[in-house]
Amino acid sequence: MITTMAVKEFWQRLDASVKAEGTSYSSLGSDLGFSAYTLYNDRARNLYPRLSILVKLVERLGVSLDWLVFGEEKGVGYTASDLDMLRIYSSAPADVKNIVSRILSKDWS
Repeated sequence: MITTMAVKEFWQRLDASVKAEGTSYSSLGSDLGFSAYTLYNDRARNLYPRLSILVKLVERLGVSLDWLVFGEEKGVGYTASDLDMLRIYSSAPADVKNIVSRILSKDWS
């Protein structure tokens, strides 16, 4: 169940992530193709942003959707960057996958 407190905590986590990135809602909106007013309006109405905006935010801020929305990792804990790397790896040719596997299995200590 979505509570008023859960939505407020979402906005607190988003604020912290935006601050940690050294950016602003205005800059994010401009960079990601939506108006900062959209975020300010959702916040004022105590709503979550649309899913399309949430996806852009987690990808840009490098946080997981589970963490941003729920405050904890409910899934396997992959960030948007992790999932992006998995997509790239899965579409790579076999010879590239072999090279990556050898690099990742090397003991670097």
